[in-house]
Amino acid sequence: MEKPKIIIELKDLEKKKARLEELIMHYDRMSQSVPGPNYDREVVDGTRNNEAPFVKWVYKKIEAEEVLEDVLVKIDEKMRELDDELDAIDDEMAMVIRYRYILKECWDDIAKHMNYAVSTVYRLHAKGLEMLKKTGDANEL
Repeated sequence: MEKPKIIIELKDLEKKKARLEELIMHYDRMSQSVPGPNYDREVVDGTRNNEAPFVKWVYKKIEAEEVLEDVLVKIDEKMRELDDELDAIDDEMAMVIRYRYILKECWDDIAKHMNYAVSTVYRLHAKGLEMLKKTGDANEL
C-alpha cells in the first residue's frame, strides 16, 4: 500500500527535524568543551586565528537552529494541509489517521481511544489512506 504524498513529505520532515535536533545537541556539546593542546603539528607562520576554538561550534549551532525553525514551519504547514484533506473523508478513517500521523499514537493506543480492535484500526487506516490518496490526487489536478 503506497502512502499519500503528503504523509511521505511529513515523515521526511520529521526525520529531518530529528537529525537537526541531534546535530544541535552535538554542536552545543562541542561549544562547551575545551580542546586540548596539539603538540604534534608543525608551526607555520602566517595569520593567527585569534578566535576562541568554541566560537565555530556556536556559529554552527545558530545556523542549525535557523534551519530547524524553517523545518518546523514546514511541518506545521503540512499538518494543516493534512488536516484540511482529512476533512474530506469519513470521520472514523480521518480520526485513525489523525491519531497515527498528527498525534503520533501507536496502533494499540489508537484502538483503545476508539474502542475498536487493532485489526479494525488497521482496516480503517488502510481505507483512510486510500481515500486520502484519492483526494490528494484530485487536488493536484
